[in-house]
Amino acid sequence: MKKENIRIVRLRLNPERNIWDKQILGWLATIPLGYRAKAMKEALIKVITKDQTLSRTAPLKQDTPELNLQLDTLFKDMEP
Repeated sequence: MKKENIRIVRLRLNPERNIWDKQILGWLATIPLGYRAKAMKEALIKVITKDQTLSRTAPLKQDTPELNLQLDTLFKDMEP
């Protein structure tokens, strides 16, 4: 794979201000270093492919009931 094909994604998580961030960090803590990127990709693709009604070209609106439900479903078993 050529280096220019690689895309870096950064995610800022603040567990003091957001329960989802706290749940994400708790989930990441259970995954060994070196495997986290793969686990995040798998989790995202499961959510994305589960709801085929989302457009691949349209940006997601923040805090829609549908998005909140998907995120809650994804992280429901990750209560600290």
